[in-house]
Amino acid sequence: MNSPQNNISKTKPTHRRVSSRLERVAADSVSFLPDGGKVAVGAVIVGILAGIATSMLKRMINWTYDLLTIPLNPHSLNWHLLIYPVVGTLLALAFQRLVKQNLAYGTMRLKQRLADNDYFFKKSLMWNPMIGCWLTVGFGGSAGAEGPGAYSGGAIGSCIGRWFGLTPDAVRILVGCGAGAGIAGIFKAPIGGALFTLEVLKMPMNTLAVMCLIVSCLCSFATSYMINDFTWDVNFTALVPFEAHHLLWYGLLGVFCGIYSIYYNHSRNFMAKKVNEISNVWIKCIVSGLGLSVVIFFLPALFGEGYSVMKQMINDIDNALFLYSPFYPEMGKKCWTIGIFAAILLVKGMAVAATNNGGGVAGEFAPTLFAGSLAGYLFATLMNLIFDAGLPEGTFALIGMAGVMTGTVGAPLMSIFISTECSASYGFLLGFMLTAGISFIVVTSYASLTSHRNAAPIHLH
Repeated sequence: MNSPQNNISKTKPTHRRVSSRLERVAADSVSFLPDGGKVAVGAVIVGILAGIATSMLKRMINWTYDLLTIPLNPHSLNWHLLIYPVVGTLLALAFQRLVKQNLAYGTMRLKQRLADNDYFFKKSLMWNPMIGCWLTVGFGGSAGAEGPGAYSGGAIGSCIGRWFGLTPDAVRILVGCGAGAGIAGIFKAPIGGALFTLEVLKMPMNTLAVMCLIVSCLCSFATSYMINDFTWDVNFTALVPFEAHHLLWYGLLGVFCGIYSIYYNHSRNFMAKKVNEISNVWIKCIVSGLGLSVVIFFLPALFGEGYSVMKQMINDIDNALFLYSPFYPEMGKKCWTIGIFAAILLVKGMAVAATNNGGGVAGEFAPTLFAGSLAGYLFATLMNLIFDAGLPEGTFALIGMAGVMTGTVGAPLMSIFISTECSASYGFLLGFMLTAGISFIVVTSYASLTSHRNAAPIHLH
């Protein structure tokens, strides 16, 4: 006769038995394929799953945003904004403590794991980063969803590789495919997703691996695009053709974006350092969350990812900067518009650092696109006021996205294609390339100059 203890031991691991059975089925289903074929099939499956996962994450964030903005008045200040971000940060931190996983800075963790040859992710990492990101960004955290999307995508690739019984090197390829597919699904940018794996994660890949990466990113993009009703997050709808005579101005915009990127990086790193000096994680969370809430209360355009603001900027509409804010009565006044632009650009990097270092789970790429759209719009507005240049502000907001993303992330190819693909503005590729290239030169030149100064010998007299 079985004892109660034996009955418990038999029933307790039921989910494990189901999981192992699924793994055996997965391994058996591709057992007839060579290793290269298994990787190719795995890349397709990883891409589809990453596309579904990132689409669900975006829908959850948008649904939460819509729910929280119901009680808000778009024409005046809103005290609710002093509560949402700090509540979201606390929930995200509590979730991380509950699952006993640090989910912040997904891209950095991916790079570290790849450097350590650690390709075997826990299954829970397929969804935990996304839950943490939903709580953070959905409640107003001023950051993006791409870091958690890439981290979860990498975990999906790891698990599929293990279920297929692949070698560690083959699992590594699927981890890279999943990470790129996560970016492709978030931004609807398949080439940008592939370049994320190659340029940011710096994964060495042979021809087969690169082809699998591209296929995985295409599958993720197609899945995300279909689930989201064949729409773009920041669709460029202005009927403005590419003007070759604006190339000089695009070059100057590159210089402007490069200089701003240097400030953005310094302000973000400064805030991250200050937040991390607080030893108690709960106090750190409350302090950074309250600081973020105060900033968003005065500048609601910083709430969440900011795709709606970006969409208006690139289509030459600046109302979104004043909605839900105490400055709504000043909308339409040029001096106030310039002041709001400048204020948001000054604090954006610090808001991202407070979100990510205070207990939140989010990404750092979307905020640079947001800052770039504002930087480009501000540049064109100032040039029109000072020189009567007649520049289309929306187009320069579009091009500025690649300039600031390049300057802050340091990945020009990925930045160019993400900016182009997520806005469906392929006709402006030359402008993206020029602005991003010059911004990259400005930032790298500054970095080289400062490192040279720091390394210079000190002469004592």
